[in-house]
Amino acid sequence: MPVDISYNNISHNRSMSINHEESYLDMRYSIRESNRETSSKQNQLKSLLTNFSKNGNETTNNNSNTAGMNYLQKTIPRPGLKALKEFPTSLNPAIKETLAKNGPFRFEMQSNHDLDSRQRQKYGPILLENGDVYEGEWNDDKREGYGKLLSATGFLFDGFWKNNLAHGRGRLININGDMYEGEWESGKYHGRGTFIGANGYQYTGDWSQDMQHGHGSEYWPDGSSYEGEYKQSKKHGKGVFKWANGEKYTGEFCLNNMHGNGIYEWPNGQRYYGHWAENKISGEGRLESPKLGNKMGEWEKRVLLSPDCAIYKTNLRLKSENDDLTVDPRYRHNKH
Repeated sequence: MPVDISYNNISHNRSMSINHEESYLDMRYSIRESNRETSSKQNQLKSLLTNFSKNGNETTNNNSNTAGMNYLQKTIPRPGLKALKEFPTSLNPAIKETLAKNGPFRFEMQSNHDLDSRQRQKYGPILLENGDVYEGEWNDDKREGYGKLLSATGFLFDGFWKNNLAHGRGRLININGDMYEGEWESGKYHGRGTFIGANGYQYTGDWSQDMQHGHGSEYWPDGSSYEGEYKQSKKHGKGVFKWANGEKYTGEFCLNNMHGNGIYEWPNGQRYYGHWAENKISGEGRLESPKLGNKMGEWEKRVLLSPDCAIYKTNLRLKSENDDLTVDPRYRHNKH
């Protein structure tokens, strides 16, 4: 079949060619405009990033406490300190034994509520100027927040800090194995806490500026115990002292002495009700005995000012005629 080369067909083909050419020109124009727009946006973004970086540096230089500090991953909080790879382990056998016996320090973050809300930065273990090693939170160049410290002298502290001092809840283990766990204020025992001596002695109660103050209880390895009131690390006020042999005093104390009104009980059921002066039965009182009945009188040291003082001496088992009636309460407060 012959090919149609008529005018109409040629015109139609030419028209199609023109349309294709125009379409191609339109496409090139669109691509060029798109590239121009993209280039413009890239220039705007580059300018924006440049300004942001410049403003960020100015802000950092003007105010070291800005949120931008979070993006500055410093290894030490101030010049002169040395970053360590890991927190050292105490080589002290007493501290190791205390840790094995009591386990890791347990705390709650909300116990640190009294610390202010300023920004804190956490750092890995850092060797301080005095030889101590600290790992934890800082506020600017001061230890503040939660952290642990192994001192150059050997003690270990784990807990909260403020202004470079223990503050909040924390635990201290001394080089001899003694341990205090509880509340702190400005580097001192303050609030509620427990002191456990390496020798088995234990106190749990109120503290004020490193001293037992308020209400608490003490226990000794031999089985003796005290529960009552304290004033500046001395038993003062009302309390109960128990001996390992079953004897017991319930009454008033004054500066570590049984002083005032009190009741003394023996395992055989014998009791004394009356007045005491510096750990001695003194003044008006009553001695009750299951076998001998009640004896009233004026007591002074070992002498009952009545005809039956021989019964009194026998029941209390005095060692000699020169002994006075001083009850040894074995008051001991381990100085930490």
